[in-house]
Amino acid sequence: MVHKSLYQNRVNMVIGDLHYSSHVLRTLGLPGKLKTHPFHISVEDVHLLFSKKAVSKEGIETITKTIIAFRNTPAYTAILSKYARFE
Repeated sequence: MVHKSLYQNRVNMVIGDLHYSSHVLRTLGLPGKLKTHPFHISVEDVHLLFSKKAVSKEGIETITKTIIAFRNTPAYTAILSKYARFE
């Protein structure tokens, strides 16, 4: 794994999602052994791209409404609390 390679000085840098990377570091037993750089490449929400040929405008609206509704659920909060810690 690239995160372990960083810890072992085999690579100089890892560019990755903060939440996923923090989860990987905990899984590898490396929390607190690596630090994030203070410059964040992106702090935006995830963007999804769809083909106009494959997905209708109504389909996009349904997906958007579903995501918005999900973000207000206990399940979403539970996912963030499980994976969104960087130690």
